[in-house]
Amino acid sequence: MSPTQPTHSPNPDEIEEVIAATRDPRIVDSIMEAYGDAAWVDLRELLQGFDHDKALPGVLKAVGETLQRQSALTDSVARHLADDGRIDREELAECKLHLRRTQGALLALERMLERAVEGFHG
Repeated sequence: MSPTQPTHSPNPDEIEEVIAATRDPRIVDSIMEAYGDAAWVDLRELLQGFDHDKALPGVLKAVGETLQRQSALTDSVARHLADDGRIDREELAECKLHLRRTQGALLALERMLERAVEGFHG
């Protein structure tokens, strides 16, 4: 796969292979940006077994991560607005990335809460 090679456009299977081999979240971020109006979250940590005794700490950790992402988004918007009172395309792209990561963190938090309830009512 090369952007300078006009004879071949990657197909979905090849893109999947690259993502699986690299596990590079920047690739998925880029795909989400190109697709638009989409968010993703890496749930591997949540899916690797669930210890009901550790549910509350897991939920609290997810809340903390969500708040950190929200803080990064707010800081980014404030910084860009403080520069010149406007947000340019590059700054917008950065803000959109923070928004998508915050959405992903919220999805992870939702999953953690569901698992905590499943464990409680188990």
